[in-house]
Amino acid sequence: MRFNWVEKHFKYRFNDLSLLDQALTHKSFSKVNNERLEFLGDSLLSFSISSRLYKIKHQTNEGDLSRFRSELVKGITLANIAKEINLSKYLILGPGASSSGGGNSDSILACAIEAIVGAIYIDGGYDLADKSIGVLFDYRLNQLPHPSALKDSKTKLQEILQKLDRDLPIYKITKIVGAEHDKHFYVSCQIDNGCLATEGKGSSRRIAEQKAAYEMIMKINNEK
Repeated sequence: MRFNWVEKHFKYRFNDLSLLDQALTHKSFSKVNNERLEFLGDSLLSFSISSRLYKIKHQTNEGDLSRFRSELVKGITLANIAKEINLSKYLILGPGASSSGGGNSDSILACAIEAIVGAIYIDGGYDLADKSIGVLFDYRLNQLPHPSALKDSKTKLQEILQKLDRDLPIYKITKIVGAEHDKHFYVSCQIDNGCLATEGKGSSRRIAEQKAAYEMIMKINNEK
């Protein structure tokens, strides 16, 4: 049962069970869904993780703290947490989203994690929401790699091009395909006035840009 499930994995017992139901309800099922709770949970996660990083990473500069936070609260991390705790089993989806595999969508899973955090805050206050966030993230906080390993491909590509005295890349969405809950973005990365181009695909524009940048790094390395 979902109430026992959330108590096990979030270490929280809801007073208002309708809030948990709303947090698990996708917009494809009802107008009363988890989008507003997701908005709230997103901010709570960012603040809670920032606070934890500030306390445990005493010698880390602002830029690296930001990289750590981005790594922890990005969609794929939240989706992986959702998969680890079998969240998809408890999602409330509309027929279309359910039949097309929406329960396995990284974006839907990530949003549900944020919504549950938001619901816990509404139901029990910040301290208990923060405690639940710790339950989900403390292990990952203790396993963070060296900051240099977290530089994303776009940042790495920019640094490479600056060292080579070449113009910065231009990213463009070339197409978007798929249903509303399962979109795939295609993005091109171009340098040297379009003479060199790569393409990336992902479930968000950001992911597609990162993949296109990575492919460009590989292409530049092959020039040497």
